[in-house]
Amino acid sequence: MAEPVSDDVAELMTTDLFNSLKKNQKYTLISPGQAKGVYSTILSQNVAIGIKDMLQKTGKSFSSDAVLFGYIYRWTERVGTTYGVETPASVAFDLHLINTDNGSILWKDSFKKSQVSLSENLLDLSTF
Repeated sequence: MAEPVSDDVAELMTTDLFNSLKKNQKYTLISPGQAKGVYSTILSQNVAIGIKDMLQKTGKSFSSDAVLFGYIYRWTERVGTTYGVETPASVAFDLHLINTDNGSILWKDSFKKSQVSLSENLLDLSTF
């Protein structure tokens, strides 16, 4: 079951993803703020609209070919000290790329990662 994720975490993840994608100048991107404004306007006009229709309408309002959206299921900050961990850092999210013309899924992927102790996996040294 999905855990509650704060608006601050969602904003942080959205900004980081947008900035990462912006580095690839192959695509023209709409800022999250612009998309959020249009999304809110469409939602206020039809509160019963489904997510697929909402994403298509948002994308079409910008004449875009596709819309990228995601769900953050888990975000847990690391709790502990340099030498010991009470709760490891953990994140889980899905991303979906939706065709604005027909609503089909063009691409999707999931990411799930929980920090483990260094002694459990030396290959994760860079995550410490």
